[in-house]
Amino acid sequence: MGVNCVPRSVVVQRTVGILVAAVLAVLAVLVSGRSPSPKAPDADASSTLRVTPSTTATTSTTSTGTASTPASTPPDAAATTGPGLSEPGIHVIAQPAVDGSMEVVERLKLQTPVSALSLAPPRPRGGGAAGANPTITGFQAQAGGLVVTDTPASPLPTEGERIELPGPATDITMRYRLEGGSDRSQPAPVGRVLVLLPPITRSDPAVGDPSVVVEVIGGTVRNLVCPDLPVSDQLCGRQRGAVWSTTTLPLSRASVVAQMDLPQPGAG
Repeated sequence: MGVNCVPRSVVVQRTVGILVAAVLAVLAVLVSGRSPSPKAPDADASSTLRVTPSTTATTSTTSTGTASTPASTPPDAAATTGPGLSEPGIHVIAQPAVDGSMEVVERLKLQTPVSALSLAPPRPRGGGAAGANPTITGFQAQAGGLVVTDTPASPLPTEGERIELPGPATDITMRYRLEGGSDRSQPAPVGRVLVLLPPITRSDPAVGDPSVVVEVIGGTVRNLVCPDLPVSDQLCGRQRGAVWSTTTLPLSRASVVAQMDLPQPGAG
Protein backbone atom coordinates (compact mmCIF):
# COMPACT_ATOMS: atom_id res chain seq x y z
CA MET A 1 0.00 0.00 0.00
CA GLY A 2 1.36 3.38 -0.93
CA VAL A 3 2.13 6.18 1.53
CA ASN A 4 0.09 9.41 1.15
CA CYS A 5 2.42 12.38 1.01
CA VAL A 6 1.09 15.65 2.48
CA PRO A 7 2.04 18.62 0.36
CA ARG A 8 4.69 20.84 1.93
CA SER A 9 2.46 23.93 1.73
CA VAL A 10 -0.18 22.25 3.89
CA VAL A 11 2.44 21.33 6.51
CA VAL A 12 3.60 24.95 6.64
CA GLN A 13 0.05 26.24 7.04
CA ARG A 14 -0.70 23.80 9.88
CA THR A 15 2.54 24.74 11.67
CA VAL A 16 1.78 28.46 11.44
CA GLY A 17 -1.76 27.84 12.70
CA ILE A 18 -0.47 25.96 15.76
CA LEU A 19 2.02 28.77 16.57
CA VAL A 20 -0.67 31.49 16.24
CA ALA A 21 -3.01 29.54 18.53
CA ALA A 22 -0.25 29.15 21.10
CA VAL A 23 0.54 32.87 21.04
CA LEU A 24 -3.15 33.78 21.47
CA ALA A 25 -3.45 31.39 24.40
CA VAL A 26 -0.46 32.96 26.15
CA LEU A 27 -1.88 36.47 25.58
CA ALA A 28 -5.26 35.40 26.96
CA VAL A 29 -3.60 34.18 30.17
CA LEU A 30 -1.66 37.44 30.55
CA VAL A 31 -4.72 39.62 29.93
CA SER A 32 -6.91 37.66 32.38
CA GLY A 33 -4.45 38.42 35.19
CA ARG A 34 -4.44 42.22 34.68
CA SER A 35 -6.94 44.86 35.73
CA PRO A 36 -8.59 46.80 32.94
CA SER A 37 -7.34 50.34 32.36
CA PRO A 38 -9.57 53.09 33.85
CA LYS A 39 -12.11 54.43 31.44
CA ALA A 40 -11.59 58.02 30.39
CA PRO A 41 -14.23 60.41 31.82
CA ASP A 42 -17.15 61.01 29.57
CA ALA A 43 -16.71 64.40 27.93
CA ASP A 44 -20.40 65.32 28.21
CA ALA A 45 -20.53 64.43 31.90
CA SER A 46 -17.42 66.39 32.81
CA SER A 47 -18.64 69.45 30.97
CA THR A 48 -21.54 69.77 33.45
CA LEU A 49 -19.16 70.48 36.35
CA ARG A 50 -18.73 74.21 36.75
CA VAL A 51 -16.77 75.96 39.50
CA THR A 52 -17.24 79.65 40.27
CA PRO A 53 -13.78 81.13 40.79
CA SER A 54 -14.87 83.33 43.72
CA THR A 55 -16.12 80.34 45.69
CA THR A 56 -13.35 77.89 44.84
CA ALA A 57 -11.90 76.19 47.91
CA THR A 58 -8.19 76.02 48.52
CA THR A 59 -7.00 72.54 49.40
CA SER A 60 -4.09 71.69 51.67
CA THR A 61 -2.74 68.24 52.35
CA THR A 62 -1.55 67.22 55.81
CA SER A 63 -0.25 64.00 57.31
CA THR A 64 -3.82 63.17 58.35
CA GLY A 65 -5.37 63.67 54.95
CA THR A 66 -6.77 66.44 52.77
CA ALA A 67 -8.71 69.39 54.14
CA SER A 68 -10.53 72.06 52.16
CA THR A 69 -11.20 75.57 53.43
CA PRO A 70 -13.08 78.37 51.65
CA ALA A 71 -10.77 80.74 49.85
CA SER A 72 -13.07 83.72 50.41
CA THR A 73 -16.56 84.74 51.43
CA PRO A 74 -19.09 83.79 48.71
CA PRO A 75 -19.94 86.85 46.61
CA ASP A 76 -23.64 86.91 47.53
CA ALA A 77 -23.29 86.25 51.27
CA ALA A 78 -23.15 88.67 54.19
CA ALA A 79 -19.91 88.98 56.10
CA THR A 80 -19.10 86.53 58.89
CA THR A 81 -16.13 88.40 60.35
CA GLY A 82 -15.42 92.00 61.26
CA PRO A 83 -16.91 94.58 63.64
CA GLY A 84 -19.89 93.26 65.59
CA LEU A 85 -19.19 89.69 64.49
CA SER A 86 -15.67 88.51 65.31
CA GLU A 87 -14.37 91.71 66.89
CA PRO A 88 -15.76 94.64 68.90
CA GLY A 89 -18.05 96.91 66.94
CA ILE A 90 -21.45 96.94 65.25
CA HIS A 91 -22.59 94.98 62.19
CA VAL A 92 -25.79 95.88 60.36
CA ILE A 93 -27.38 93.93 57.53
CA ALA A 94 -30.48 95.35 55.84
CA GLN A 95 -32.71 93.88 53.14
CA PRO A 96 -35.18 96.11 51.26
CA ALA A 97 -38.84 95.29 50.62
CA VAL A 98 -40.86 96.48 47.63
CA ASP A 99 -42.27 99.41 49.64
CA GLY A 100 -38.85 100.75 50.60
CA SER A 101 -38.92 99.45 54.18
CA MET A 102 -35.88 97.55 55.40
CA GLU A 103 -35.71 94.32 57.39
CA VAL A 104 -32.70 94.77 59.65
CA VAL A 105 -30.49 92.71 61.93
CA GLU A 106 -28.10 94.80 64.03
CA ARG A 107 -25.40 93.05 66.11
CA LEU A 108 -23.21 94.62 68.77
CA LYS A 109 -20.05 93.16 70.26
CA LEU A 110 -18.74 95.49 72.96
CA GLN A 111 -15.48 95.49 74.89
CA THR A 112 -17.17 96.15 78.25
CA PRO A 113 -20.66 95.06 79.40
CA VAL A 114 -23.52 97.57 79.28
CA SER A 115 -26.85 97.49 81.12
CA ALA A 116 -28.73 99.87 78.82
CA LEU A 117 -28.67 100.96 75.18
CA SER A 118 -29.44 104.33 73.56
CA LEU A 119 -31.51 104.00 70.36
CA ALA A 120 -32.65 106.55 67.78
CA PRO A 121 -33.92 106.35 64.17
CA PRO A 122 -31.45 107.35 61.45
CA ARG A 123 -31.65 111.02 60.43
CA PRO A 124 -31.27 112.59 56.97
CA ARG A 125 -28.04 114.54 56.51
CA GLY A 126 -27.00 117.10 53.94
CA GLY A 127 -30.25 116.90 51.97
CA GLY A 128 -29.97 113.14 51.35
CA ALA A 129 -33.40 111.45 51.61
CA ALA A 130 -34.80 114.72 52.98
CA GLY A 131 -38.37 113.45 52.56
CA ALA A 132 -37.82 110.34 54.68
CA ASN A 133 -39.52 109.96 58.07
CA PRO A 134 -38.08 106.71 59.49
CA THR A 135 -39.81 104.73 62.23
CA ILE A 136 -38.96 101.42 63.92
CA THR A 137 -41.50 98.59 64.14
CA GLY A 138 -41.39 94.89 65.04
CA PHE A 139 -38.50 95.40 67.46
CA GLN A 140 -36.96 92.28 69.06
CA ALA A 141 -33.70 92.01 70.98
CA GLN A 142 -31.47 89.68 72.96
CA ALA A 143 -28.60 90.63 75.25
CA GLY A 144 -26.18 88.02 76.51
CA GLY A 145 -28.60 85.34 75.33
CA LEU A 146 -31.53 86.79 77.33
CA VAL A 147 -34.65 88.33 75.77
CA VAL A 148 -34.89 92.10 76.13
CA THR A 149 -38.38 92.92 77.44
CA ASP A 150 -37.94 96.71 77.51
CA THR A 151 -38.77 97.77 73.94
CA PRO A 152 -38.60 101.27 72.42
CA ALA A 153 -41.65 103.42 71.86
CA SER A 154 -43.39 103.16 68.52
CA PRO A 155 -42.78 105.45 66.78
CA LEU A 156 -39.31 105.82 68.21
CA PRO A 157 -38.78 109.52 69.04
CA THR A 158 -36.40 111.42 66.78
CA GLU A 159 -34.28 112.32 69.78
CA GLY A 160 -34.19 108.63 70.73
CA GLU A 161 -34.63 106.82 74.02
CA ARG A 162 -32.80 104.43 76.29
CA ILE A 163 -33.84 100.80 76.86
CA GLU A 164 -32.82 98.63 79.79
CA LEU A 165 -31.20 95.22 79.23
CA PRO A 166 -31.97 92.15 81.39
CA GLY A 167 -28.37 92.24 82.66
CA PRO A 168 -24.92 93.52 81.74
CA ALA A 169 -23.98 92.17 78.32
CA THR A 170 -21.31 92.55 75.66
CA ASP A 171 -23.19 90.72 72.87
CA ILE A 172 -26.50 92.24 71.78
CA THR A 173 -28.64 91.38 68.75
CA MET A 174 -31.60 93.45 67.55
CA ARG A 175 -34.03 92.74 64.74
CA TYR A 176 -36.55 95.29 63.53
CA ARG A 177 -38.21 96.86 60.51
CA LEU A 178 -37.15 100.33 59.44
CA GLU A 179 -40.15 101.98 57.77
CA GLY A 180 -40.53 105.38 56.14
CA GLY A 181 -36.81 105.65 55.51
CA SER A 182 -37.05 105.91 51.71
CA ASP A 183 -37.52 109.01 49.57
CA ARG A 184 -38.57 108.67 45.93
CA SER A 185 -36.64 111.18 43.90
CA GLN A 186 -38.34 112.91 40.98
CA PRO A 187 -37.68 112.79 38.12
CA ALA A 188 -36.04 109.37 38.32
CA PRO A 189 -36.39 105.86 36.88
CA VAL A 190 -39.29 103.83 38.28
CA GLY A 191 -38.35 102.31 41.64
CA ARG A 192 -35.28 104.56 42.20
CA VAL A 193 -35.11 105.80 45.80
CA LEU A 194 -32.79 107.18 48.44
CA VAL A 195 -32.96 105.14 51.65
CA LEU A 196 -31.68 106.00 55.11
CA LEU A 197 -29.89 103.00 56.59
CA PRO A 198 -29.34 101.96 60.23
CA PRO A 199 -27.70 101.53 62.76
CA ILE A 200 -30.16 102.74 65.38
CA THR A 201 -27.61 102.33 68.21
CA ARG A 202 -26.37 105.72 69.36
CA SER A 203 -22.95 106.57 70.74
CA ASP A 204 -22.95 107.29 74.49
CA PRO A 205 -20.43 107.07 77.37
CA ALA A 206 -21.25 103.40 78.01
CA VAL A 207 -21.05 102.18 74.40
CA GLY A 208 -18.32 104.58 73.31
CA ASP A 209 -17.70 105.12 69.60
CA PRO A 210 -17.21 101.60 68.16
CA SER A 211 -16.56 100.71 64.52
CA VAL A 212 -19.56 100.05 62.28
CA VAL A 213 -20.07 98.21 58.99
CA VAL A 214 -23.44 98.42 57.20
CA GLU A 215 -24.38 95.87 54.54
CA VAL A 216 -27.31 95.85 52.10
CA ILE A 217 -28.45 92.68 50.38
CA GLY A 218 -31.25 92.55 47.82
CA GLY A 219 -32.64 95.23 45.52
CA THR A 220 -30.24 96.96 43.16
CA VAL A 221 -27.90 99.27 45.02
CA ARG A 222 -26.36 102.05 42.93
CA ASN A 223 -24.11 103.44 45.64
CA LEU A 224 -23.76 104.10 49.35
CA VAL A 225 -23.04 107.59 50.62
CA CYS A 226 -21.78 108.54 54.08
CA PRO A 227 -22.51 112.29 54.39
CA ASP A 228 -20.80 112.67 57.80
CA LEU A 229 -17.39 111.72 56.38
CA PRO A 230 -14.97 114.11 54.65
CA VAL A 231 -16.04 114.86 51.07
CA SER A 232 -13.31 112.66 49.60
CA ASP A 233 -14.60 109.64 51.58
CA GLN A 234 -18.36 110.11 51.23
CA LEU A 235 -18.75 107.53 48.43
CA CYS A 236 -18.30 104.77 50.98
CA GLY A 237 -19.89 101.78 49.22
CA ARG A 238 -18.06 98.60 48.27
CA GLN A 239 -19.72 95.92 46.11
CA ARG A 240 -19.23 92.15 46.49
CA GLY A 241 -21.58 90.35 44.13
CA ALA A 242 -25.14 91.25 45.18
CA VAL A 243 -23.97 92.58 48.56
CA TRP A 244 -22.98 96.19 49.16
CA SER A 245 -21.17 97.27 52.31
CA THR A 246 -19.75 100.45 53.72
CA THR A 247 -16.20 101.01 54.69
CA THR A 248 -15.58 100.78 58.45
CA LEU A 249 -17.17 103.83 60.07
CA PRO A 250 -17.08 105.28 63.59
CA LEU A 251 -20.54 105.06 65.17
CA SER A 252 -20.61 108.82 65.67
CA ARG A 253 -20.36 109.23 61.86
CA ALA A 254 -22.36 106.20 60.74
CA SER A 255 -25.04 108.07 58.80
CA VAL A 256 -25.53 106.09 55.55
CA VAL A 257 -27.78 106.74 52.54
CA ALA A 258 -28.31 104.14 49.81
CA GLN A 259 -29.25 105.05 46.26
CA MET A 260 -31.05 101.98 44.97
CA ASP A 261 -33.76 100.49 42.79
CA LEU A 262 -36.37 98.70 44.89
CA PRO A 263 -37.32 95.09 44.08
CA GLN A 264 -40.25 94.76 41.69
CA PRO A 265 -43.55 93.69 43.35
CA GLY A 266 -43.95 89.93 43.03
CA ALA A 267 -40.31 89.37 42.10
CA GLY A 268 -38.49 86.46 43.72
